[in-house]
Amino acid sequence: MKGMNQQLLTISQLARYVGVTVRAVRHYHALGLLPEPKRDSSGYRRYDANAVVELTRIKILVGAGVPLSQVETLMHAKTDVLEKAIVSIKADIAERIAKLAATQKRLDGLQSGDRMFVSEVVADYLDSLRHIGLSATTVSHERDAWILISALYPEQVDAWAVQKKLVITKPDIAALYRRLDEALQWPADDPRFSELAKDMLHISQQQRASSVPDQDKLTSNMQALSLVAGYGVDAFPSWKQLQETIKTLTDKPGQ
Repeated sequence: MKGMNQQLLTISQLARYVGVTVRAVRHYHALGLLPEPKRDSSGYRRYDANAVVELTRIKILVGAGVPLSQVETLMHAKTDVLEKAIVSIKADIAERIAKLAATQKRLDGLQSGDRMFVSEVVADYLDSLRHIGLSATTVSHERDAWILISALYPEQVDAWAVQKKLVITKPDIAALYRRLDEALQWPADDPRFSELAKDMLHISQQQRASSVPDQDKLTSNMQALSLVAGYGVDAFPSWKQLQETIKTLTDKPGQ
């Protein structure tokens, strides 16, 4: 073996021996991680045994999750330096895993419909609307309304959703919600709007004694309140008719 000339490798041979792509080798050249040899007389770059060793080091470090920005420092680092760096890298990886898990949870929520857009508490309230028999159209609109409420009142939204869920479990309220759901299909001149409006006013008066958490926050911001109040009316013409009927009744003396 003594005196044997070293057989140099082309870039493709180097890549094949180490188990990486030619593109990866060129990328490591560009980053300065792997020295780029000069071209020989035939115009090819030739790599020696040391290149195989260095490229293998890079492959192992990258495969272990070491960021490319730290590979050069760690390739020939002492044991204590390497250990500290690995502890730091593992902490970064753990943080990324936690973020990916959170992202996965959000994607799971997207598959289930509501939980991608609202909190778990609000999503549970929406499930209760389905349970009492409301249509997908109404539940979808309610979800969007709660997205709006979440943006306007982020600190109060969950408490309000809990309160609403308690309210709609009452048989008379659940029945009223189902009639409101049916009213989406009523023509504007349907005589049932008058009776429905009276029932809504009656139940509303009964519910006034029930305190809503942070109610002052709901009523103090008139701009936010008007956005929430107008959202349903803008979405469904029949609800606009219902609102006008309620206004007519409340404007009458003795109502």
